[in-house]
Amino acid sequence: NDNQNVTLSAGVFVSKPSFPIGRGAEIAGDCLEKAKEVILKGKTEGKNQIHIFGRTIKWEDFPFLLEEAKKLAVMVEKEEIPHAFIYRLLEYEASFQSYYRDGLVEGLKYIPLLIYDITRNFAPKTKEAFTWLEELKDINKKKTIYLRFILEYVINQTRRGLNGEL
Repeated sequence: NDNQNVTLSAGVFVSKPSFPIGRGAEIAGDCLEKAKEVILKGKTEGKNQIHIFGRTIKWEDFPFLLEEAKKLAVMVEKEEIPHAFIYRLLEYEASFQSYYRDGLVEGLKYIPLLIYDITRNFAPKTKEAFTWLEELKDINKKKTIYLRFILEYVINQTRRGLNGEL
């Protein structure tokens, strides 16, 4: 669509089946508002975005990030990357975000910790996992910036007893 006046924003909330539907709808509405209002770094306006798993993402970046999330989920399912390591990556992601969003230089401490962790646990055993993880040291890569979305997707997809597809 070439009409600049037409935008598409989405708010997605994922929950357990037993979660109260009214509360879920309210949270999804809050997510939609974030998708419309959040102005991402380097952008001039919100809208035309999706808010999912606590992150707002421009639609043009979403297919790439979803593909990266699916790749990582396969590596976890094949046990090339332990499920517990995904939770460690969440800690590194939080550290990175303190730098990226808040400008705190100490947030970059995740880089040497990540390098040590992946070198010790993945090289040279699983080249694909090692290569995928090693790219996270690049603070300008979209998969680093939106790592939280990728990790939350993987956690939801690999949770035992769930076979949902996003």
